[in-house]
Amino acid sequence: MYVKKLLNVHLWAWIFFTIFTLALGCGGKNMNAPVSSEDRTPKKKPNFITLVMDDMGWSDCGFMGSEIPTPNIDNLANNSTVFTNFYAASTSSPSRSQLFTGKDCHQVGAGTMCGYILPQLKGKPGYECTLQFYAPTFAEVLQDEGYHTMFTGKWHLGMKDELLPNARGFKDARGVILEGVANFFANDDGSIIPEMPPAAYKRYNRKTFWNENGKELTHFPKDFYATNYLTDKAIDMLKVKPKNKPFYLNISYNAVHFPLQAPEEVTKKYMSTYSKGWDIIRKERFERQKALGYFSSDAVLPKRDDVPAWDSLSEKEKQIETKKMAIYAAMLDIVDQNIGILIKHLKESGEYENTVIIFLSDNGASSRDPSVDKAYHMVDWIKKNFDNSYESLGTKRSYFGITKGWAMAANTPFNRFKATMYEGGVHTSAFVHYPKAKKSYKKYDCVTSIMDIAPTILELADISYPKEYKGKSLSPMQGVSFAGLIQDKSFKSVCDKNRYLGWEFVGIKGLRYGDLKLSQEGGDNEFHFFNLSEDPFETDELSKKLPEKFEELKKVYKKYQEENGVVDIPNKIGAGG
Repeated sequence: MYVKKLLNVHLWAWIFFTIFTLALGCGGKNMNAPVSSEDRTPKKKPNFITLVMDDMGWSDCGFMGSEIPTPNIDNLANNSTVFTNFYAASTSSPSRSQLFTGKDCHQVGAGTMCGYILPQLKGKPGYECTLQFYAPTFAEVLQDEGYHTMFTGKWHLGMKDELLPNARGFKDARGVILEGVANFFANDDGSIIPEMPPAAYKRYNRKTFWNENGKELTHFPKDFYATNYLTDKAIDMLKVKPKNKPFYLNISYNAVHFPLQAPEEVTKKYMSTYSKGWDIIRKERFERQKALGYFSSDAVLPKRDDVPAWDSLSEKEKQIETKKMAIYAAMLDIVDQNIGILIKHLKESGEYENTVIIFLSDNGASSRDPSVDKAYHMVDWIKKNFDNSYESLGTKRSYFGITKGWAMAANTPFNRFKATMYEGGVHTSAFVHYPKAKKSYKKYDCVTSIMDIAPTILELADISYPKEYKGKSLSPMQGVSFAGLIQDKSFKSVCDKNRYLGWEFVGIKGLRYGDLKLSQEGGDNEFHFFNLSEDPFETDELSKKLPEKFEELKKVYKKYQEENGVVDIPNKIGAGG
C-alpha cells in the first residue's frame, strides 16, 4: 500500500513537471493569463463597404467646405484618411469599371458608355460599353475566397443577364439601377416612372431598368424615394447575410445625378441659402477650404470662366436657379441622413469596428441639363412628359439638372465639369474610414486613383489577385494598394512621383504625370498643359512656355494609349454628362 501511494505521488509530480515544461517551451507564458482570441482562432477578416456618389462635386460635402450639412459623412471623414488628390474617370461607366476591376476602363470593356459608341469605336476591344468577362471584379475574387458580397444602386455596366451584378460577383443584389439614370420618386400606386424615352427600353428588351437578383423590379413602396430605398435594401441584405462570413457591400447612390428630385420639406431648408447665388456660395466654400487646410491661406479663387455672373440674371432666373440648387442640396442632405442610418445599424449589429468604409464620387459635378441639352436626345421627350415649371421643380413631375453656374460652385475651386479631363471632371472627393486603423492620415495628398480601391481591399482581406481566372490568364491590376496607410506599413509606391494616370472618353483626352497635367474638354482637339503643384486650378497654360516638357508629356500619353488599347480618335463632339 505504501509503495502504491509513493508511485501515485511520483506520477502526479511527473505530470506537473511535464505541464510546467511544456508551458516554458511555449514561450514561458503565464498559465493564468487569459488566452487571446488571436491565439484560439484565425484573425477575423475585415468587412468592406464602398459608398459611391453620382455626379457629386468636389466641394459638396461639409468636410470639403460645403454649406450643405452632412454631419454623418463628415464624422466619418474627420476620423479617416481623406484623399486630397483622388482621381476617377470623367463619366459613370468608366469610373465604375475601374472601381470594380482595379484596371483602366479600356482594358475591361468600358472605354466608352452605351450611347457614345462612335463609328470609329464599333467592334474595338475595350469599347464594348459593358464590363467584359475577361475582367473579373474584385467582388468575384472576394466571393471565391469566402466573402458574402452585396450590391444595391447604380450599376451601369451591362444590361444582359450574364452582365448583371448578381452574375458578376455579388451574391445578393437588390434595388439595382441598370442604366445611368433613374427617377427618385414613383407613381402614387408604386409603379415606376420611366426615366428614359421608350426607345431605350425597346433597345434592351426591358420594361424597366430596375432589377433585383436578375429579375425586373416594376413596383415600389408607395412612399418610395430612391435614396431611402437603396439604404433599406442594403440593411435588409445585411440583416440576412451569413453570420460566419465577412462581407463586402457596395451602395451606389444615384444622387445627385439628374433628374433632381427631393421632398419639398427638405428643399425648403435651403431656399434662403442659395438665393445669394453661385458667386457668393463659391467664394464662401473656397474660404472654408482654405481654413480647413486644403489650400494655402493666400490662394486666390479662379475667375469665372463661361458662367454668367449671378447678378446678371433676371429676378425670375434667380428664383428658378435658387430652387434648383436647393433641391440638389436636399438630395445630398438625404444621402447623409441615410448614411447615418447605415452607420447606426452597423454599430447595433456589432460590425462597425471591423468595417472598412470607402466613400467617393464617380466623377465631378455635371453641367448638363437634359431638359435643354440636345446632346442627350431627351429634350422633346421631357417637354412632352414632364413639367419643369417653377412650382413643379423637384417633384416627381419634373425632370432637369443643374447647369454651369451651380456645377462650377459644386466643383469649387476646380476647372470645368464632368465629361472633361480638367480637374473639375476627374478630381473627386474620397476617404477611407476604418476604426481599427493602426494609423490614419487626416489629409493625404499623394495621387490616388479609383483603381487603387480594388487592390487595397484585396490586400486588407489578405487575398491575392489571381494570375488566372476561369481558365484565362490575367494581367495584374493597375491600381496601387493604399492598405499601408491604415496598416502603418510602407506605402511609397502610392506616392510615386513617376506615376501617371491617363484618361480618354470619345476622343477627349487627359493625363496626370507627377504634378504635371494635360487636360481637354469635348470639341477641343488641343492638349492644355498645367503644373498642378503651382497651379492646382489650371489657370496658367504652359505649352508655349515649356515646349520640351509639353512634348515629353504627350509621349507619356502615347504610352498610356499603347498600354491600354486606347483608340486615337479626333475629339470632335461635346460629350454629355
